[in-house]
Amino acid sequence: MSALSLALVHHPVLDRRGTVVSTSLTTLDLHDIARSARTYGAAAFFIVTPLVSQLGLAQTMMRYWRHGLGGQWNADRKKTMNLVETAGDLAEMRARVQARFAGPARLLATSARAERATVTVEQLRRELEEDGPPVVLVLGTGAGLAREAREACDGMLEPILGVGGYNHLSVRSAAAIYLSRLRG
Repeated sequence: MSALSLALVHHPVLDRRGTVVSTSLTTLDLHDIARSARTYGAAAFFIVTPLVSQLGLAQTMMRYWRHGLGGQWNADRKKTMNLVETAGDLAEMRARVQARFAGPARLLATSARAERATVTVEQLRRELEEDGPPVVLVLGTGAGLAREAREACDGMLEPILGVGGYNHLSVRSAAAIYLSRLRG
């Protein structure tokens, strides 16, 4: 079985007007995506941002759950938070995944927009069942991944589509749905 990880990108992402921005880390995203990652056997969950203040916030939260009162109070959350790592950008994250698994990693961008997907969920599910390179699902915050983030990836996973024209899931929900469809 191929390793599956997640990356939550906070820069470069888009705002509602299409401007490239950095977004803030939210504690809900960190906790909820980490819990989904652990539930579905992900190898890691990366918070990706170049902002030192946001990396510091993530490190503070992880210390509390790994080494502080949080971990003493809730051993399951401590194990869950051990999946979380930080990286300044996608290149650093890719290098860490490749070092861990001693080979190339495949990054797949995600989007709520129906862009030209190179991989369907069903194709990826079948690929993950085989021994192959590690795969990282790259999720964007704000209004989605900026072009440079998408171009740093090796392909695009098809979007999650609902019914009707509205399609704006929280990133926490999208991560959980993708994980369920790929590993459930």
